[in-house]
Amino acid sequence: MDETGTVFVTMLAIRFSLPDTRPESVQQAANELFESVGPWSRRLEDWISVVLDRNPSEPTPMTWPFEERTHRTVDGLALDYVDPAGRGSTLLASAQATLHRFEVVSQLEESAWSNILDHVNAGTDAPNERILLRDSRVELRQDHHRRAVLDAATATEISLTRMLDEKLGELPQAVGEIIRQSARQIGPLTSTLRTLGVELPSSLKKDLAEVRNKVIHAGYHPSVRETRRAVELAAEIVELSRPMTRVLAERNDHEQSAGQAG
Repeated sequence: MDETGTVFVTMLAIRFSLPDTRPESVQQAANELFESVGPWSRRLEDWISVVLDRNPSEPTPMTWPFEERTHRTVDGLALDYVDPAGRGSTLLASAQATLHRFEVVSQLEESAWSNILDHVNAGTDAPNERILLRDSRVELRQDHHRRAVLDAATATEISLTRMLDEKLGELPQAVGEIIRQSARQIGPLTSTLRTLGVELPSSLKKDLAEVRNKVIHAGYHPSVRETRRAVELAAEIVELSRPMTRVLAERNDHEQSAGQAG
């Protein structure tokens, strides 16, 4: 922790008990941990990236020993084991080369960090539309405009479909199915939602749906301005459909409901 109260998280440790002390049990636990930590860490990375993508902070420069440089390690992951007698030993995963690059980092509120860990520990992936939106922003910065527009459009379609499903829940099921069949892309989804009383950006069809269609069907290369506008519209729709505060809180809501039901 520095003088501003900012905590730099550079390592995570997990403490747990083993079913017994046999060497083969210890080795099996180590192997299972090494196999599962990869997907766990990727989920964590995705959650952090989509939360910071929605609400970025000013980057915090990391001072020594965290300045930007490359390290090379070959130890892989490690499990420190302490037996009932207090004797310690370390088991290593298969040796592997790993590159670590330390850069400037952004800040997360403590409550957001706690909610992220709840989702990751529960095996919940970051929402697809948030991943696509994050990717579209990266692609915009890298001048991959066609891919940025396509990912932004897909994120928008997922979000508009969710909004439509919520509105159709108020109608008879048969009516809802008929409407769903006719509203599968941005244009029809937008028109249907507006008919149902949902306010959406007026340029959604022109600045996103039509640009996406030209990219797909005419090999069109959108300009920086067109791409930026498409990504902005996607971000607006994604947040309108499912605000990040709601996404983060959903895990706690489910746990509270389950507790009350029990």
